[in-house]
Amino acid sequence: MLRLILSRYLAVPPEDLRFRYGEHGKPELDGQGSSNDIRFNLAHSNGVAVYAVTRGQEVGVDVERVRSWGDLEAVAERFFTPSEWFALRGLPPRERDLAFFSCWTLKEAVLKAVGNGLTQHLDSFAVTVRPDEPAAFVAVAPGGRGLQRWKLERLDLGEGYVGALCVEPPVCSIRYCMPA
Repeated sequence: MLRLILSRYLAVPPEDLRFRYGEHGKPELDGQGSSNDIRFNLAHSNGVAVYAVTRGQEVGVDVERVRSWGDLEAVAERFFTPSEWFALRGLPPRERDLAFFSCWTLKEAVLKAVGNGLTQHLDSFAVTVRPDEPAAFVAVAPGGRGLQRWKLERLDLGEGYVGALCVEPPVCSIRYCMPA
């Protein structure tokens, strides 16, 4: 599917596309796409896939199926910032799974956009936790490469899934295409 999507942007046959991987595993085009400055990212979870394509801006996406997952509070305490962990704990228990995965996908999308993978710690920046709040950076640790200027967006992927997009500015517009 990724080859098909990218081939439409580049007007080349899908089988002609070649990929290479950055230092931390982020995929990028090798050849035709680099001359068009096409950047992309993808994520999938339990049968749902999300693809993001830009021209000239780094981009990251993530998707997760919302589910009960062991002790989410312990995972949040270990990987989230104190403000995110306290925000999660302040929610009614029935809202915590959705809030956890909403926060997690925002953080993963950031790491994927920046291209550092898990070499950058999840607690080096804080994002909004509640899924009903606009996606935004709440705080960024020193050396955060100007992350607060990047665009964060929650993705509505249907019942039982959450997703997030992070894109480097300037952002002219964001367009969504969903299969019928």
